[in-house]
Amino acid sequence: MNPRKIKMPYLVVLGILFFSFHFYFLFLTDTDLADLIYLDVLLVLGIGSFLAYDDWCDRRHIQQKERLLEKEELISPMLAPYLDQEILEHDLWVLRKEIDACYELDHEKEDEMAKWVHEIKVPLAALGLLNEKVNDQKLRLELKEQIERINQSLASMLVSMRLTSPVLDLQIKPVSLATCVKTSIKNNQFFLIRSQFEIHLGNLEEVVYTDQQWLIYVLDQLIANAIKYAEDSPYLAFESVRQEKGIALKIIDHGEGIRVEDISRIFEKGYTGMNKHNGMYKSTGMGLYFVHKILTHLGHGIEVTSQIGGPTCFTIHFMDNRDYFNL
Repeated sequence: MNPRKIKMPYLVVLGILFFSFHFYFLFLTDTDLADLIYLDVLLVLGIGSFLAYDDWCDRRHIQQKERLLEKEELISPMLAPYLDQEILEHDLWVLRKEIDACYELDHEKEDEMAKWVHEIKVPLAALGLLNEKVNDQKLRLELKEQIERINQSLASMLVSMRLTSPVLDLQIKPVSLATCVKTSIKNNQFFLIRSQFEIHLGNLEEVVYTDQQWLIYVLDQLIANAIKYAEDSPYLAFESVRQEKGIALKIIDHGEGIRVEDISRIFEKGYTGMNKHNGMYKSTGMGLYFVHKILTHLGHGIEVTSQIGGPTCFTIHFMDNRDYFNL
């Protein structure tokens, strides 16, 4: 805001008072003209002093603003009473620069972490080959299980970095549900076989519009949950159902089940529920949180029904969004 505009109302008020003063003494009193002139001189000196001081303040403000505009920091708090477009544009430029710097730093950290993950996969692959030479079958399976767990943890780390990135890379296109489900089953085949899961594939001929890699990761997490909390005679069933406004993919497993009071909170970050689980796994409460976050980014919905000791059904809702993506 221009400082002169701030002072203008005061000058108008002074002008009105000045003319009212003259009108009063000239027409309503018997004041001598010499006294009136003397008072006028005092008024002119007072107003002149005010204007001189006002001009000095304006010059000082302009000098301060020019000095601050050369700095690469926010200056609006220091010039709050005198904000103008130039100050706001300067602060906007500073904020954009800070955001760009944070984004660049975040990108560098992500690149470093991705590089580390890919580098660690080389000795892991070598370890897997060496493990094949172990004669003790029980020991070989135990080592392979731990190697697979490390690989899954590394994959989750990469996904979590991508999720926390300022820009989420999405490639929306027609995707076969059958392809995604089979790929995810293959990703988890070691643990599914180890746990002796029975797999049922229903109708999966539907095609949905989504990001294939993200959807496969979501299915990986849901399958991993089913494996973690499996009980006797575990099974997994997959089936797609066409609905009025889109397609639903149902993932059904039979494990511990989820308490009624936990269902509304299972997608919260870090929430592990009240179940004691089977004692084999330590839950972090992040898997389903990532699932919900990814599906929200993709524009899909998810709901769950379950009961303790009974089947648990996760349903992913795919809206018919072809028009939205111009597909």
